[in-house]
Amino acid sequence: MAAENGVINFRDIRPYFMRLLPSSRRRLAELPHKRTALQRDLRALVKKFGPSLGEVYFKKDLNWKDFQLKKRTQMDALSDDSGAEGDNLKKNELKEKKI
Repeated sequence: MAAENGVINFRDIRPYFMRLLPSSRRRLAELPHKRTALQRDLRALVKKFGPSLGEVYFKKDLNWKDFQLKKRTQMDALSDDSGAEGDNLKKNELKEKKI
């Protein structure tokens, strides 16, 4: 048990010790600037591509269950349409080969 406690104590002390090193201090001092740049980039990305998401982006209160159900039925309808067209194409190809 004493060995485990020693390892736990070492893990707890290590971050404090690392803060004392000059390289870590510089890196920690740069973090707020990096966070600000990341926030700015992320907001620009959302502003650019967000409107293309439609109601997910514009609605304040979105019922995800209804949204998913609607999208699922739309996707099923699209796959049924493309499947029927694919079947018709195959039938037409077979007719042409027979002639």
